[in-house]
Amino acid sequence: MDIKKIILIFILIFSLVPQCSASHAMGIDVSYEYISPNKYYVCVNFYRDCSGIAAPLQLSGVNISSNSCNQSFILTLPMTAGPIDVSQLCPPQIPNSTCGNGTFTGVELYTYCDTIDFPMACADWIISYDICCRNASINLTNPISEDIYSESTINNLNGIENNSVFFTNHPIKYTCTNNNDCYNHGAVDVDGDSLSFKLVNPKTTGGLPIMFAPPFTTNNPISSSTGLQFNQVTGQMCFTPTTIGNWVITIMVEEWREISGVWTMVGSSLRDMQLVVESCTNTQPVVQKDINGNTIQNLSGGATMADSVTINICPGDSLNFQLIFTDPTPSALLTVTTNADLVCPNSVFTYSGNNPDTCNFNWIVPSGYNGQNIVTFKVENDICPIPGITYIAYNIYVLEGTTAGPDQVYCLGLDPVQLLAEGGNSFVWTPSTGLSNDSIADPIATPSQTMTYIVTSDLSSVCSNTDT
Repeated sequence: MDIKKIILIFILIFSLVPQCSASHAMGIDVSYEYISPNKYYVCVNFYRDCSGIAAPLQLSGVNISSNSCNQSFILTLPMTAGPIDVSQLCPPQIPNSTCGNGTFTGVELYTYCDTIDFPMACADWIISYDICCRNASINLTNPISEDIYSESTINNLNGIENNSVFFTNHPIKYTCTNNNDCYNHGAVDVDGDSLSFKLVNPKTTGGLPIMFAPPFTTNNPISSSTGLQFNQVTGQMCFTPTTIGNWVITIMVEEWREISGVWTMVGSSLRDMQLVVESCTNTQPVVQKDINGNTIQNLSGGATMADSVTINICPGDSLNFQLIFTDPTPSALLTVTTNADLVCPNSVFTYSGNNPDTCNFNWIVPSGYNGQNIVTFKVENDICPIPGITYIAYNIYVLEGTTAGPDQVYCLGLDPVQLLAEGGNSFVWTPSTGLSNDSIADPIATPSQTMTYIVTSDLSSVCSNTDT
């Protein structure tokens, strides 16, 4: 056979072979919503680099497994949303990203969801997915030959009802070299569980860890003149990158809940993000500090600062504070957003001015509310093509207090009223007149006239242990 024909046939065959090392995966996360016992609505968010191969039309190979229950099965999730262009560019430049055949780094979000019935209750369910192939990055060993992997875990033993955390910020951050910058995933837990954050190795197929390329490590994964400053309570990370390129950072978020007096992990989520460092001169918005070095200003309403990012307050109290954001570029206009409406129900957030922007936060803490509440604020300037974006997070920690619930109305001779005290382990109601039992949390009340009942608990904290 003619040698030219052989070469041509080889070229044609090679062109039909799937290019398994083609990269496109920048970020991924898995979440779930509780529907009923052993039934969940599961979603995978996939962030695609628009300069790489196309996103799949469905996700085949979503793995559900439990070691303790000896269970493992594979599912396919249909695409439910996307593509959504989430490129971190100023609005006029979004058409010029690689998603629109431009030159700026472009990112698309695809979401895949379905309802899943789990066959039984287990303490260690894992929902995981991996897809080929990772985007090129500086800090990993052979990243484009590895899959990108994410997982969420579920503990649904003994009737535990839990929703995973979900993230209000995209896992893509553009920045310029030598910028003092910060990022936060904006994790929200609708169940009010306590969250803890930690840096971990990114993973590939089967959940196997990927090694960082020396000298980078799990806790020092990027080239930064200030290192990576990471807060395990809020998940806040700050850095001053010095080298152009893509950098992978992976976190694990754990959900903790007190069950029968024992702190139990009821779920966790692994999330990859990519820090894109460009050669640019954009400035970053900053939050101003008062004369004492605090970013929280004009704090009032019974709250106190436990540390620079933790606010302590009691149920029923009013929380008020200010944040002031500025940008070194005098002509820059700032936009401030927050996930506070998801974390702190019925809170009010307003801001006024333009560089500086004065933000006001107000929240009357509901009775019976307690625990950790991580609120994230995002401030963005309007500089093109790559706007400066800064994140800052605070832990509003509601201390345990005692509540007797709202006032009730009882009509003589009709259905009795159910009282319910919360915040404590043992309770005493006074007077006992008209109560089925004055020493339980939830007595039945059938008073013969209007009564004021006072409940006293065994709590001992800065919050009140009595309520009316």
